[in-house]
Amino acid sequence: MQLTKRELAQIVGCNVGTVDRLMSDLRRRGVIEEEMRFNDSGGQIASMYRCAGRPSQRGGAA
Repeated sequence: MQLTKRELAQIVGCNVGTVDRLMSDLRRRGVIEEEMRFNDSGGQIASMYRCAGRPSQRGGAA
């Protein structure tokens, strides 16, 4: 299943800014990985996220 940040925010009952901050924190902690994507003309489109391996211990407890 693929969701946009807006759809995820609607599902969990928060705003897109909150989802964006939390995704940034999860990336920093090594919990998720981001795959940046680009269209045929080189413009950036929505990134894909996936669970990473083992989370890093940097950044405190999850």
